[in-house]
Amino acid sequence: MSRPQKTLEFERTRIAANDMWSIASTLHFFAKEEVKRHPRNLVAAGLVFYAFTIEAALNHLGAELFVHWDEMERLSPVGKLKVIYEKAGIPFECGRDPLQIICGLFTFRNDCAHGKTMIVSGSRRIPTTVDVDEVFRKIEPYCPTDWDKFCELSNLERARNAVNAFLAEIRESTGVDFSLNVSGVTRFSTAEEQKL
Repeated sequence: MSRPQKTLEFERTRIAANDMWSIASTLHFFAKEEVKRHPRNLVAAGLVFYAFTIEAALNHLGAELFVHWDEMERLSPVGKLKVIYEKAGIPFECGRDPLQIICGLFTFRNDCAHGKTMIVSGSRRIPTTVDVDEVFRKIEPYCPTDWDKFCELSNLERARNAVNAFLAEIRESTGVDFSLNVSGVTRFSTAEEQKL
């Protein structure tokens, strides 16, 4: 005779913003660890994942604040920000933090997602005694794109702070309690089954 068994049923609410936050935080940590070896790739990836965190948080908050959010989901991330800030009664001012860095994150994310080959040029006066080959080995810093300029460890730190400040502003103004790092099981139940 077989032993009675239990079936464990569970339901978990997976909050995408938490996953994006976790990835961004990990990349941020390693970028700071690699600071002496030029962590550009880690910084770039961290910035993109902070942008993803905001986008996922906007979708979560939008669904909490608006009955018909599914009809607004097609808005651009900045459009979603504007709608949520309006609902929260907060002035939308892209020139102040946290919005300044958040808008910069979305531009950076779009530049990465829709990257195009471009010619970047510049000039620099050098003494005739300087080795031209040495200058050309270091030419990249002299012709940075906007994308390159944004890809700084300081912006990664500002992005992390902006995500937290944004959520705090919305929480304070709307009462919607949305905190990162919490995604878990919302319901557990067991059912006894008899095997015949």
